[in-house]
Amino acid sequence: MSSKLFEALMVLDEEQLPELEVFFNRLNNGLLESDRAIGTKLLQALKEGKNEETCWDYALNEKQKNNKKRIASRLFKVVENYLSSTLIPKDEVLHNLLLAKFYMNKGLVKHANHALKMAESKNNENRNLYFNHYLYKFKIEEIKASFKKHNRKQFLPLKPLFEAIKNYYELEDIRLSCERIQRSNTFRLYEEETLKKMIKDIRKKIEFSNTNEAKMYKYLINISTDFTDIPSYNKLRNIFNDNSLKLSPIETEDVISLLSNFCIRQANRGSISHATDFISYMEKLEQLGGLLTSSYYPLPIFKSMVSFGIISGQYDWTMQFINEKSTLLEESNKLSRKAFQQFHKGYTLLYMGQPSECFNLMIEFKNSKMYKEDVFYKIATDKTILKAYYHNNQERLIEATIATLEKYIRRNKKISLTHKKTQLKFVSEFKKLKKGKTLCFQDISALDKIWFQKITAL
Repeated sequence: MSSKLFEALMVLDEEQLPELEVFFNRLNNGLLESDRAIGTKLLQALKEGKNEETCWDYALNEKQKNNKKRIASRLFKVVENYLSSTLIPKDEVLHNLLLAKFYMNKGLVKHANHALKMAESKNNENRNLYFNHYLYKFKIEEIKASFKKHNRKQFLPLKPLFEAIKNYYELEDIRLSCERIQRSNTFRLYEEETLKKMIKDIRKKIEFSNTNEAKMYKYLINISTDFTDIPSYNKLRNIFNDNSLKLSPIETEDVISLLSNFCIRQANRGSISHATDFISYMEKLEQLGGLLTSSYYPLPIFKSMVSFGIISGQYDWTMQFINEKSTLLEESNKLSRKAFQQFHKGYTLLYMGQPSECFNLMIEFKNSKMYKEDVFYKIATDKTILKAYYHNNQERLIEATIATLEKYIRRNKKISLTHKKTQLKFVSEFKKLKKGKTLCFQDISALDKIWFQKITAL
């Protein structure tokens, strides 16, 4: 019985072992107090990489070793209950596969067969997209082969096993190749010619693959390597929206990561639809528990959500988001939640047509450490105050502010050349606005463009 117990424990991953430890220590699980202590010690030894015999030596005293079989039986029952009640509730295929394996080990062929049929049925339901389909297909065929061996049938059906595992590794190869290409685009890991060859090879693998899942990677690789390929983005987004319930949480996070990276590029150019898509992806990611890090909301995502809320015209939603999520930001020497909230609320109020309220918050923000020490927040604040002055027709203050801002941008060595060019372009267009000249929106940020369009439409 002990080998069956350890086979069950070895199936669980590192995240599930602590859950099982909690399950062991529940008062209503049928274990004795001594069993709970033994179970906890076994899991601790298992985490340390000890083998089965060493785990038992660590967990049992001399007297308990005489009852090892009974203790293992009771612990195994709890593991089985844990599996059937809490393990991977969103992945019904794997859930039933593991149940089938456990029942088979116990000799309960009828129960195992029922669980296997449930796994096969669920796997076929998810056939159109589920990335793990072929791995599960292999496991199903493997257990079927075990049934035949259990019934003393001489010949096992090896072809289904071979086909399933071949398709799984083929798809896994494509997935890993896509990941390498994506990392290369982010960190510049390969020379351009090497990257082109990798992309060519992966596209060839996709074309030759006979799995429907591989077709999705065609669009994934397209948007990973070309941030202007909107048709591929639209196709991938539609596939994701239609089949998101068939993806595991990890797979969902992977696809959202690529879709959202594409959206950032497009939204920063002023695309309202991609700004809206980005917001919906992040909300979904938060629902899955894949967004918060150590219970804190990621600062870069917060900034993007506010910017894209403004770009998409969702002002009320943006204000609500700032109020709710700014309390989840991690404070540091450089970041004060109160000051951060003041800046982003003030910034949003400007686009809501409330320049006086915006001005008051920005003046408060100027007293913060963030304004005094962060170049980018200083520039953004001064630009916002300048825009508020324009709304309120404060000519004298406009002249003084724009001269000071331009001088600061030109002389500051911490600003990159690209950022400096963008900010100086804003100053140039603002001067044109004052003189009533035609504006050119090339090389300015999407948010500045929206403000210029709003102000000229008044």
